Amino acid sequence: MDLKLELTNKSNAYIIKNLLVPYRHDMSEYNGQLPNKHGIMSQNDSIRLLDPYTAVISKEWWKHPDGLLPYLFIFDGVPAGFCLVWRTAYNPDGDAEAEKMDYLMDQFFILRPYRRKGIGQKAAVECFRQHSGRWVLHVMANYEIALSFWRKTIGGYMSTEFVEEVGLRDGREMVTFQFNNG
Repeated sequence: MDLKLELTNKSNAYIIKNLLVPYRHDMSEYNGQLPNKHGIMSQNDSIRLLDPYTAVISKEWWKHPDGLLPYLFIFDGVPAGFCLVWRTAYNPDGDAEAEKMDYLMDQFFILRPYRRKGIGQKAAVECFRQHSGRWVLHVMANYEIALSFWRKTIGGYMSTEFVEEVGLRDGREMVTFQFNNG
């Protein structure tokens, strides 16, 4: 099993942008997002795959390499998923929560053919190993598969306890995981 984490740049950012299409489709099962009249997972009538949400990711994640870390997971030479890690030293909005962490796992996605094979777990752990410090990640409370994945992944990686809290974020019930691997 040959898995590599590749920190992307503007020249290969398009791969993550392409993977946002199946990612948005998968997330719709848990966030209730329906396609618009053009078949695009978007909250407006965008006819393009690069809807406002994707456009924000497209613009921001490759403009701030010191604070935003867009990783691609390459398995046997083929893209298998991605994660977007937010280094909290980059905090343009002055988010008070940033003081409690060094890294935020903003998005994490494994394509369906690569799931339940240990690839996602290996990718997450490798990402944690590359960045020591206080980690936070949020999961929708109704996303049981993801909750199970993160409990198993963080629990198996950390030799000490991790914190798991339920609360509201942006009007949605979320489970927040916190741990320190520093």
